[in-house]
Amino acid sequence: MYQQIYDPLGNAFLSTIAAALPILTLLYFIALHRNRDAQGNLHLGVSAPYAAFFGVIAAFLVCCLVFRMRVASTRVRGSPECGTKRSGVSSVG
Repeated sequence: MYQQIYDPLGNAFLSTIAAALPILTLLYFIALHRNRDAQGNLHLGVSAPYAAFFGVIAAFLVCCLVFRMRVASTRVRGSPECGTKRSGVSSVG
């Protein structure tokens, strides 16, 4: 079982900045990333699904590299506590 480390960098401020990187990445791509459309017009921000994709990639990298979570622990699994079931596994109760 993964034991969460609240201060992986040994400095509360740096650990907070590292934990905020996925949110900052998401906000950057939604509001500030400069891109051009097919006609060459300059726009700020990309569509939300693309921004969310980059935010998820940033979250994965932060949790694996900074917080040292194993890659196998980053998978989403269904559990009886949250009301979801994996195929072939029945919930108790």
